[in-house]
Amino acid sequence: MVLYFLPIFRLAKKFLTLPTSMNTAPRFDKSFLPPMISVLNSDYWTVVMNTYEQGKYHDTVHAVLDYIQKGLSDKALDAEKTRYAIPHGSTVVYMEIVDNSLKINAPFLRIPARSLIPLMRQVAEINFGTLVLAQITLEGDEIFFRYECPLELCEPFKIYRVLEEICIQADANDDLFIEKFGAQRLAEMQIEPFSAEQVEVCYNMFQAYLQEALDYMNYYEQRRLEFFGWDALYLAYTKIDYFMRPQGVMKTNIEKAIKELNSDLDMAEKINKGKTTIQKWLQMSKEHYTESLYKSNQFISEKLKLEVSGVQDYLNKTHTTARDERNKRDYMGSALSMMCGFYGAMFYYNIPQTTHELLTAGLEKASGMDWELASLRLWETLEDVMQQSTRTANSYGLRDI
Repeated sequence: MVLYFLPIFRLAKKFLTLPTSMNTAPRFDKSFLPPMISVLNSDYWTVVMNTYEQGKYHDTVHAVLDYIQKGLSDKALDAEKTRYAIPHGSTVVYMEIVDNSLKINAPFLRIPARSLIPLMRQVAEINFGTLVLAQITLEGDEIFFRYECPLELCEPFKIYRVLEEICIQADANDDLFIEKFGAQRLAEMQIEPFSAEQVEVCYNMFQAYLQEALDYMNYYEQRRLEFFGWDALYLAYTKIDYFMRPQGVMKTNIEKAIKELNSDLDMAEKINKGKTTIQKWLQMSKEHYTESLYKSNQFISEKLKLEVSGVQDYLNKTHTTARDERNKRDYMGSALSMMCGFYGAMFYYNIPQTTHELLTAGLEKASGMDWELASLRLWETLEDVMQQSTRTANSYGLRDI
């Protein structure tokens, strides 16, 4: 690990000591984290559906688990394969087949008495506004995600969606409720902390990416190109996610910031809000930020899986926009469009490793280049991606890990 990490450390130090030239494209720094690779057993879905249609409802539950991850159904707590305890981030999803029913339970948080009313208001919003199948229930001073269904009604799509919404909503809200209301976890987090060296580099890079965004925004404002500030903000958020993949509160903050950038607000208002966010994050203490730096076990990912054809569909608009900008010799605009497209694909989706390698190689070739050369290198990469051979995308559109 040390031998692999040292070049990243030196790269980070170099990045922090060199001034940014506004006449060149933003730097790319290769992450020390491996890309998120799907273990979804996509080809198994036909077996899952056939099992359910044949009325083998007990086996259908096992088939859904094996679809999520090959061999997962064999990791039961009992010989009859009726009880499971599967970790996901800061919670554990318990599944039990009993009395011809499937029961799913995920311990969530313990609520301090002083925060019961405001926190339960938040819970009510999730129950009635976000959750479709599962529900959060209050039992004493503890809250749980719960779902129960007769086995004959355990349609595979439904069971997958129940597991998906429990895992994603638990991940999205636990750290927020802990920070805001003083709640306590009911399950021990299954995480692997970053090393001290990784923490140091990640915090420094976090600060550098934020300052880089402000520098570019000031540069654009001076040249009356204020709307390019959107690109600077988007790149800062997605570069932070790519390089260090923060979890917890910071992950939620980044997702919220990107959602706001893509909202229907007036462009000037979005840019002003984003600039305020960047300035606020720059004041964040190292201790606070590094609480979000760790790797966690994932049962269901919040990221959709895309095959090559899905990535091409996602980048199609980027391809059209960048081509038009290059035809107008707007090299800065085209480079920014393509960088946002590349980082966006990696932010929103789990993509094939070959495509991931193409995108990062293109970003590396354009790193620190003048805008015209950066645009050319990114365009060559985009053309390579758009011409990749394809295989049929996951027609079910299910999320994966």
